[in-house]
Amino acid sequence: NDGKYSGQTYDTLAPEIVSGATNSSTGVYNAVKASLDAFVIAKGGEVEEEPEYTPPKSQREDSELLTLAGELVAGSEGFTEAEFDEQTKYLVKVLKENSGKGYVAYVVVMSESYAGQVESETLIHIENTGKIKAVKKLVCKISDALYGYVPPSSEEVDAFYDRLPENNSESIGNVELITNATNTSTNVRNSIKEALDVVTKLIRADIPTPEADVF
Repeated sequence: NDGKYSGQTYDTLAPEIVSGATNSSTGVYNAVKASLDAFVIAKGGEVEEEPEYTPPKSQREDSELLTLAGELVAGSEGFTEAEFDEQTKYLVKVLKENSGKGYVAYVVVMSESYAGQVESETLIHIENTGKIKAVKKLVCKISDALYGYVPPSSEEVDAFYDRLPENNSESIGNVELITNATNTSTNVRNSIKEALDVVTKLIRADIPTPEADVF
């Protein structure tokens, strides 16, 4: 509702458009905030800077992650940690399976906002095709929130994880955690998409570039 922004200033602008605001409402809010930021700067004022990037933290020891990754990848011959040059929000670690069975990504979501609190840890086995082979849910807690948002049930969460295999970076957006999922629940899906995006780049980097023809 555009009328909700009438009379708002940089100091009073709030993110809620509708109860249980979705990604769409957040986009409108960001656009309005950007316009207000530009106005304040043009008048010689200062706006709040974006927080400094803080990489996501592992919630488990490396030895435990290696054990869990081995349970996820059948017939694994061990793993080597893969480096990735990305400022990620959720992706903590990527392990490359030594015999070529793909990668295991470890993602963590620890977020708290007006839309609720999410705590999740997930291990994802991603094949060399860029598709999810298997997923191990380590933790997934989504709390009640303001504005009447009701988090998904444990059955809905389990069904979400069951739908993840065979998806890649392009199709993962079609896997809903719950119908009309809010920003809170989509954080879990976004963490998995981030892992798919980074691992897809690693897979492409592994493909040798053919040498140019010599004439």
